[in-house]
Amino acid sequence: MEKELAQVLRDEATPIESVATAQKEMAEIEKMEAYDDYCLCLFDHIREAINFRLADADTYLADLDKQIKHHTYEYKRLVNDENFEQLSSLFRFEELGKLLIKKIEYLRTHGREYEVDAIMEEYKYVPDVCSFKINELLEKGLENDALKEIDKTIAVYGDDGYNTTEPWHLQKIEILEKRNDKASVIEEYRRLFRQFLVDKRPYFEKLKELVAKEDWDEFAVKLFESDSRTCKVDKCEFAIILS
Repeated sequence: MEKELAQVLRDEATPIESVATAQKEMAEIEKMEAYDDYCLCLFDHIREAINFRLADADTYLADLDKQIKHHTYEYKRLVNDENFEQLSSLFRFEELGKLLIKKIEYLRTHGREYEVDAIMEEYKYVPDVCSFKINELLEKGLENDALKEIDKTIAVYGDDGYNTTEPWHLQKIEILEKRNDKASVIEEYRRLFRQFLVDKRPYFEKLKELVAKEDWDEFAVKLFESDSRTCKVDKCEFAIILS
């Protein structure tokens, strides 16, 4: 509810008077004994939204930096760990990523582009920041650069843990399909199928459609084989998919 309200307050369609009223009400709630004793709700998202609409740039950014700081310790600790790929999770940095994108977009609208590059470098392994870079390159039509960025991002998180790099693989497939690079498209779908996904059958069907019939039997056997890492498809699932 707090996040939903913050989204409404952040929206330019919401009258500025309503935002000011919410600010006063929030301050009153925070004074309540019950709030102080039980911490019923943290107003981080609402405070960010109100400052976005009412505060000057320095005040808004200072408050945003306080929130970002709450999430940076864990991120930096993991980045410096040699087992980053095994310990990290795409969802582990979700809140940090949202805050960073808000800061990046805000800085750009205020002509402070020079600060954006530093943020992107410092937090280059945060999934939302990775996607932000990739999407910008695609919007500019720089597909070769986007492919390099996608490969670099997937390599950071790996394909063989519990991370699901599905969205980045799908972006890569879209580019490769435009280039009629069938062999590379097949490889991307193969890598997707090998991941821990709730529903991997659609990718199996795509592979069956793309791989030549005379090569299918050999390809399917290799697809389900274990390698030196954890196999993602057990015998039961194999039987179900093939049925």
